[in-house]
Amino acid sequence: MGAVATWHVCAIAGGFFSIIARIPFGLAVKISAAQLTPYLIIGAITSFVISHVFSKNAKKQTSDNPYFKYAVPLEYQAGWEACNIRNLSGYASIGIGGANLSVVMIAARAGLFVL
Repeated sequence: MGAVATWHVCAIAGGFFSIIARIPFGLAVKISAAQLTPYLIIGAITSFVISHVFSKNAKKQTSDNPYFKYAVPLEYQAGWEACNIRNLSGYASIGIGGANLSVVMIAARAGLFVL
């Protein structure tokens, strides 16, 4: 659910990726969507696995040691915390993965390596 909840950030990141991949910037090489697809799939799978593991861990910890956090009744705290972890890991993976992919795309367009 974290990736779905962060769709608006994904849309903004996609806009930046398209600008970096296609606008000339004095670089002759342009990157196609087909070249980026494997990297985006790997990033999505990695993000899903990490958010799933962290959210399950947070849910277990909160279930084992309930404490009042947020304005949510204690019986809903574990699910609430798991959802927060999924959302935060989605934002983090978009930020970290997006920054890394942007650097890789610029380096590829500069001819330092081939995607």
